[in-house]
Amino acid sequence: MDKKEWSTSWEKHLENYLKAPARTGIFAKAYLKGVASSLELGCGSGRDSIYLARYGIEAIATDYEPTVIGKLQEQFKDSNLPVKFREADAFNLPFQDHKFDLVFHNGLFIYFNNNQDIINMLYEQKRISQKYILILAHNKTNSRLVTQFEALSQSDSIYDIRFFTKEELYQIVKSSQINAKSIQFLKFGGRFDKFYEIFKKFKISFFERWIPYLYQWQRWKKTERIACLIELE
Repeated sequence: MDKKEWSTSWEKHLENYLKAPARTGIFAKAYLKGVASSLELGCGSGRDSIYLARYGIEAIATDYEPTVIGKLQEQFKDSNLPVKFREADAFNLPFQDHKFDLVFHNGLFIYFNNNQDIINMLYEQKRISQKYILILAHNKTNSRLVTQFEALSQSDSIYDIRFFTKEELYQIVKSSQINAKSIQFLKFGGRFDKFYEIFKKFKISFFERWIPYLYQWQRWKKTERIACLIELE
């Protein structure tokens, strides 16, 4: 998807993205410890970086499309949150080595069909991270989701994506030759998402932190996305 096409699709979905729960931010906060700084790639609405910033994490949200970043900067210019929005190329990130505790993205890899492109991006993410890399990608074994996205893509190219299996993601990570202390594959998204709205309605958001753990009780074929969590050596 080129920059103009991405910007057009993004603007159409922005308000709904901002209203949605910050599932990736909640997931990261639930599973990761000792994170004081984070970098988000392909940030879209930036809601996950905003969520992390609310808990005192120094967060930077990036996207390669300047219109996206410009509108986010304008929308949140009066915010007191420690979150910054920056234009950045995921293949050549403008940050020093080992700068962030966490580098993450939700769906970035799904727009690349060439594995070598993904490996190059992954190695760049490793360069600037000192603790964790969190990758979220849509789950190929969820046939219902695949069919749904194929239908939606006929009218909106943002849904024209690549799906992955755990095995495919694992092979890509191994091919990148990253020295990892551990590589975990966790379930993300699914029927337990309904609790976000319930907790919000009754103002008991404290319990939202348990939803990422509830995901693990569902079957893979009912799971929306694969969370690949890499702990670096």
